[in-house]
Amino acid sequence: MSVAEQPLDLELLGTVVAEYQVEARVGAVRIAGERLSVDLVLDQPWEEDVEELARTHVRIDADGVLGWELAGTPGPDVTHVEVHDEHPALRLHTEISDSVYVRGAPRGPELLAYRLRVLVESETGGWYPPVECFHRLDDLPAHLAGGRGLLARGPRGLIDGIARLLTEAGVTADVVPGRHPRRRHVTDGGPPPRFLDLGAAGHVVATSFAAQGELPVQPVL
Repeated sequence: MSVAEQPLDLELLGTVVAEYQVEARVGAVRIAGERLSVDLVLDQPWEEDVEELARTHVRIDADGVLGWELAGTPGPDVTHVEVHDEHPALRLHTEISDSVYVRGAPRGPELLAYRLRVLVESETGGWYPPVECFHRLDDLPAHLAGGRGLLARGPRGLIDGIARLLTEAGVTADVVPGRHPRRRHVTDGGPPPRFLDLGAAGHVVATSFAAQGELPVQPVL
């Protein structure tokens, strides 16, 4: 079904989904180069205090897409629609990705492995899982006890924090700068990325977002 070509404010869309208990889900996702479009299917709540419309569709267009993860159909509901200029996940796209190598074994590899995992989870808010950061997460204590080799890769600020923990534990940490940033235009003065959060249904990272379509209810502003 085609989406009505009517500009729609994303903040208003978010308000309707969050406060009017509109049921929303991902209907389709289309990708062309660095442009992504996601169709949302919205259903009215059938409440007496709102103006009711038929089931409607909204299309969110993202330009300059850097990354995305969206549920398939059928999938979990879109629990909210929020656009953020600052978000832990944006570090993966704005910071150069460095690597850290270790030389020397710590006295307590199990405790150090635990502290390293906690650091990654707390610094990234869960958006950069330790399994993606550490080279050998499944046997991290043994890897630390071995005292040699690649330990982790990730955003520069996070790797600097890992290196500090290693140094405090008596391990020599060699940080190797990344050759290429995740997104070159960001470091060259291009538009900063933004984070579109669709809750349980997923997210999109891009430089701009715009929405078109019709709401199933008309909120009282």
